[in-house]
Amino acid sequence: MKFHRSFFAAIVILLYSFILQGCFLPKMTKPLFSTQNEMLVFGLDGTLLRKSPALRGTPRAIAWLPNGKAILALDGAGLARFNPETGEIEEYIGGPPYLSALQIVAGKTVMGLQPAYLTVWYYDNALKWLDDKGSMIGSIPIPQGCLDADLLDNGNILLTEGRSNRLREIQPDGATVWQSQVSLLNPYDSIPTPWNTILVSDFDHHRVIEINRNHQILYAQDGFNHPRRLALLPDRKIFAADSDQRRIMQMQQQTGASIFAERLNRPNCIAVDEARRLVVVGVESFFPPSPEDQAMSASDAKWKSWLIWWISSILVTALFLLYYVLGESLRTAKRRLAQWAEQFLDRFGQLLLAAGVLLGILAAALWSIAYIWSGVAVMSLGAVLAILSRLKPDWWFPAMPAEEEEESGEEMVEETPPSAIRFPLLLLIGLLASWFAVIWSYTWINDWFPVILWFFGPLACVYAFRKRARSQFRPADMAWLALIFLVAVFFRLYKLDEIPRGLWLDETYAVWDALTAMENGTLAPFQTMPLVRANEFEVPNLYLLFIAVTIKVFGVSFYYVKSLSILPGLGIVLAVYCLGRWSFGPWAGRLGAMCIAMNSWMVIFSRWGWMQQLYVFLAIFALAYTLRAIRWKCPRSAALAGLFLGYGFFTYVPILLTAATLAAIYAIVLLEPERKQYFKQALISAFICAIVFAPLWIYYYEHPGIFLTRAQGVGITKDLVQAGSLKPLKENLWLYAKAFHRQGDFIPRHNLPYAPLLDPLTGGLAGIGMLLLLRRFYGFAERAMLITFALGMLGGVLSARLEAPNTFRIGMAGPIICLIAALPLASLCAVRDRKKDERSPQRWTLIFVAALGIIAMEFNYERYFKKFPCQETWIGSMGQVQDLIYRRLSPKDLGPERLFVYHGFATRTFKLYMYFLDVEKNGKDAKFSTTLYTMMDLKTYVPPLAPGENILIMPPDYEALMKEKIPGIQVEILKNPYGVAEVALGRSKKH
Repeated sequence: MKFHRSFFAAIVILLYSFILQGCFLPKMTKPLFSTQNEMLVFGLDGTLLRKSPALRGTPRAIAWLPNGKAILALDGAGLARFNPETGEIEEYIGGPPYLSALQIVAGKTVMGLQPAYLTVWYYDNALKWLDDKGSMIGSIPIPQGCLDADLLDNGNILLTEGRSNRLREIQPDGATVWQSQVSLLNPYDSIPTPWNTILVSDFDHHRVIEINRNHQILYAQDGFNHPRRLALLPDRKIFAADSDQRRIMQMQQQTGASIFAERLNRPNCIAVDEARRLVVVGVESFFPPSPEDQAMSASDAKWKSWLIWWISSILVTALFLLYYVLGESLRTAKRRLAQWAEQFLDRFGQLLLAAGVLLGILAAALWSIAYIWSGVAVMSLGAVLAILSRLKPDWWFPAMPAEEEEESGEEMVEETPPSAIRFPLLLLIGLLASWFAVIWSYTWINDWFPVILWFFGPLACVYAFRKRARSQFRPADMAWLALIFLVAVFFRLYKLDEIPRGLWLDETYAVWDALTAMENGTLAPFQTMPLVRANEFEVPNLYLLFIAVTIKVFGVSFYYVKSLSILPGLGIVLAVYCLGRWSFGPWAGRLGAMCIAMNSWMVIFSRWGWMQQLYVFLAIFALAYTLRAIRWKCPRSAALAGLFLGYGFFTYVPILLTAATLAAIYAIVLLEPERKQYFKQALISAFICAIVFAPLWIYYYEHPGIFLTRAQGVGITKDLVQAGSLKPLKENLWLYAKAFHRQGDFIPRHNLPYAPLLDPLTGGLAGIGMLLLLRRFYGFAERAMLITFALGMLGGVLSARLEAPNTFRIGMAGPIICLIAALPLASLCAVRDRKKDERSPQRWTLIFVAALGIIAMEFNYERYFKKFPCQETWIGSMGQVQDLIYRRLSPKDLGPERLFVYHGFATRTFKLYMYFLDVEKNGKDAKFSTTLYTMMDLKTYVPPLAPGENILIMPPDYEALMKEKIPGIQVEILKNPYGVAEVALGRSKKH
């Protein structure tokens, strides 16, 4: 068929329509419900007047300016100026990126300074004074955990100390003047009133109270669910952001409380301008829309979505047929255009380059006088001219030396196939299915049906591309793979429930959130959900959907949850095998996979790794297929690389480093003579990645900042700002540089504390392999390994200085360093294979390699199974005490009338363990939300015993109290493997 090349134009047009329509698709939600961080402006009668565009951060506080505009404190983006009359953000001022509270103090002198703003952040230990540009001009040391601060008329400061459960008035020198003695639990906001009392939002007591300086509660209003910011009017009317009931409340002491606005997302802050009769509310994108939030009546969004899909499908099909009919004439026009372009470049190419250079100089001058965006535009134009001037291959630098091809067990299917696309109709079907999945998932966000189209659409596109290489597996390969996986399975499953003990926090939260959202019907597949708390780490719901569905099919248990980490870890072994085989040959794949199969550092991650391991698994396969696509010019391999990379964007934020790695590899090969062919491979990968990532990309577009929240939270930026120099970055570089061979991660969950990440044998081989790569850096595969290792380490180097070296941040570098360690031995074996026909083959090579492998296995067995299980590891693990309790209970012990648990043990991990027991007892009818036990403290409550056996789980020092309160109780002290008492477990039978 003759239309294959021209069909790419139809793809470009369709992608362009993605970009245009992706931001304007109709959405079926009620007006008040927000799916992004934004500001809502109400009238005093509760009428919604306008919404702001999506904010760059989460609104935490609002303060009025004298001109009627407002200053916002955006967690993650600093200060911003907001105009409530238009609903627009007029300016992002900047300042400290993370903020919990804000007060305008312009016109007042504080410690000899005249600041504009006063700010605090919960995790900071300083109260900061800012000028009108957001720059810090002074600070006062305060304890961490402050959620609000108010400058009083007497010059003192009222602190709302959430972590310390108190209010405190201090002088500027830090001396305490007054401290509350009312019972508070994580107070969030406080407002000094003109009548010398204080309004308080008592966050975890779920109430709003008014207290005086004599510690008396003058007014209390209950019925809230985590109230946050308050606003007070002169007539003593109070407005409160009732965050987790998704509403704004108004109240007065005489008339009580009433709802001002409801069915919001999570309202965090509020400000009232009585003169202008405006109420401004800052909402956070936290809750997914429930069925009640969606407009199920008069709406034409569904039909608009169908119409968009059908029209775009008809247009693409028409283009498909048009190119089929006119393909030959278009190719003739294309050849004429190419001839004209070549003549033009022959005559004006050097002038184009000169113009590009001049424009680059002009751009630099514009940047120097702060015309940033003008400079970017000029530099972009200069870059385009420079690239155009160098399109002719012989006008650039000579090609790099061709790499020496290793025996790889691959063969070319076709040398010069007619087109990269083999099945155009399959590509068309995949495109239309993917496009329909985007529209449907955006309109009906809680439907699971688009997941099917999302999965099969890109797969159809992948297999529409031509395959130009196929693997030549030898009989020995299957034996090698069987041996490698036998070793990998042994290291990952042996003593699984003992080393390390318990479930990891993130594993627990992921399973719990998946079950919660699925049973509540709010698991929108192409959105995200906070793992622990907002603004920390967002988990893509598609991963949670996978967990929830498989749980419903296969049930849930301790071993199921651990498999969520172990299976991706085993997948990494296969990925390294493919990467080594397609980069350096069969021996590199075999030995690299064997190295990672038994490496103790990688074994730790496979047992704890959770989504980080899934990300690495997808990233290594994306890299492997990219190298295969470039080496053999295979379009289908390029498509598979894009597929794995697109899946990776549904996991963990370091996938950005993988995308940067692949882009860097392509950027280098595009300098070589066959750049046109390589450019096609890059386009194919980018195209498949785009259609896989498209549904989630729309959500990230509407909620800017969510994807990078975790990176911002653990990044080194704050350290650099505080130090005022690059010293923290230099220290990080040194710590990560010596982590492999000198002093590794100190966190017991990640590594044997302070031990090198690699055993001596693997570490030595890795050093030799790195030197060989640097010596042959001009080779394509060598460059790819060096780039991948460098960018994999970047995730750690750019993380917070306090936790360095944190090997959880360099997960991508682990498999690469194992493959690099295998290269010297793989080179020996490859040479040995080439000498098989000689009279005396080098049998010593196999003996040498086998001996080193056995020694390495012994090293790693000793490190993980004998040295790693230590008391320090036990203390640093998560859920270890809950696991200790869980193994002493059985399904018959469940029930709030017979199982009584000290609240300190009743974590979410413990709840999940109880759900395991409930599943054993009731099968698929088990409900994780059912109360399976009673939380209590024996010092304050003695439970009535139910008939049969009753169990009390208390701290170990409660043993005497248990025997005093409940005569005849049998108490067992549960100790950890190192003899330390952790729990007192009492059993009492009532006849």
